[in-house]
Amino acid sequence: WGTLINVFAPGVSVLSSWATSDTETKSISGTSMACPHVAGLAAYYISAAKDGADPASITEKITSGAVSDQVTGNIRGSPNKI
Repeated sequence: WGTLINVFAPGVSVLSSWATSDTETKSISGTSMACPHVAGLAAYYISAAKDGADPASITEKITSGAVSDQVTGNIRGSPNKI
């Protein structure tokens, strides 16, 4: 984290499906909950692109569409975007 990331994604207390039944859910935290938010957004941009989408253009769309100054605490030089 720090200067190595472009955006934050929600990853604390995310309600997710759970493996013990077809209907059970569980509140989970961590990168396993944050990554699907970004991957889903990237997939959306790829599907909406008429002429294809390269990684740089997807990164640009995600970072330019992020909201600034919403993350609190010590973000260690990270851009304050979510």
